[in-house]
Amino acid sequence: HDLLVRWGGDEFLIIERNLGRQTVIDEAEMIRKEIEEIKLDNIPDLSITASVGVSFYEKNDEFDLNSLLYNADVQLSKSKAGGKNKTTYEGEI
Repeated sequence: HDLLVRWGGDEFLIIERNLGRQTVIDEAEMIRKEIEEIKLDNIPDLSITASVGVSFYEKNDEFDLNSLLYNADVQLSKSKAGGKNKTTYEGEI
């Protein structure tokens, strides 16, 4: 039931259903770390990183796709502004 789509030139959107907040945060961070570990033999000095923004929708909330996407984009901007190669999420202290 998960969905991965290319959202923009270099942006991707992952929608996960029926997972708790911590599981989603952990999976986002795992994906970010796996991207960071990518090495290309023919370009050894190349560093590949990802900035990740996580937004949540609770079952009891009224669903609003635009707000969900907006909140994810806000978190992504925080990751980039915070030095990139980070995962940020709603409610992070």
